[in-house]
Amino acid sequence: MVRELGGQGCHRPAVRCACRGSWSVTPGHYCLTVSHKPSSRAKAVPPRTCLFCGAAGPLNGEHIYGDWLRGLGYTGEGVREIVPGDGSQPIIQRGGPFSKKLKIVCYPCNSEWMSGMETAAQPLLTAMFNTRGASVMLNEAAQLTLARWAFKTAAVAAQVDRTDTFPLAHRREFHQTDRPAQHAQIRIGTAAIPTLQRGEQLADFRFHLQTATITRAGHSVSFPFYRASFRLLTVVFDLFGYVADEDMVNIDPDENLGRALLPLWPAQHPRIWWPPVTSLDVIGGMPGLTAGPLVGTPMLVPGNQSKSLDPDSR
Repeated sequence: MVRELGGQGCHRPAVRCACRGSWSVTPGHYCLTVSHKPSSRAKAVPPRTCLFCGAAGPLNGEHIYGDWLRGLGYTGEGVREIVPGDGSQPIIQRGGPFSKKLKIVCYPCNSEWMSGMETAAQPLLTAMFNTRGASVMLNEAAQLTLARWAFKTAAVAAQVDRTDTFPLAHRREFHQTDRPAQHAQIRIGTAAIPTLQRGEQLADFRFHLQTATITRAGHSVSFPFYRASFRLLTVVFDLFGYVADEDMVNIDPDENLGRALLPLWPAQHPRIWWPPVTSLDVIGGMPGLTAGPLVGTPMLVPGNQSKSLDPDSR
């Protein structure tokens, strides 16, 4: 987890944000948060090959969130506090909002493939940031554009404390197919920018890599399972997936989440309208989104009775 705090060069007076387990940015009266809960099996080893294609160095720095966001006015000097997932001492760095880079991708992936995703997603996200009560229609092409961007962003942000946790198989599949992984699901919603004690929280990223278990008729099947949930300004993405050779489970949101999250990947409708009718604020925003259990329909065993996935099972 990382905290980034404002300092000299900001447009407004710098204030410290108390963001637990987080990456905070306050180059004025706002902050950015990233939290990360690694699996006990995760190895805190920086990747020596490209995160996506596997090419051997040299590696380039990739922004966690696109540098184009600075063009929206989020600039200035700050202090970044990196708190590793292993509980070791924080590392203090200087930097500005949306300037954090991770040296984890090769030049072709960064300058061509990933840059194209940012360029394609930028006008859609900018329109969503500035709806002012209106709706943004997303056709299937727009849904895929945002799904690709969200998957890429989640895979990059999951490396924030240099713990290589986002599944390698899904990173490779993403690069090879230019689509989010087959066994991944992405939904989109909205939440207000919360005002913390000392500033507005611009973004919030949370990553969990654990083991999910399906149990039926006395038999259990366990498999690696991950969830990445993040909010950028008022747009929320909820991504979850598992690594397996066959279909294991389909995640279905409960009634409350069903009104607050729209399916993005795989696309289920030719058109969707953002924002959904219900904001995630009604369930507590990002903390409420990630606090509840995931419910899914097992696909590995006969029947379609819903089962709760216990991501803490081992």
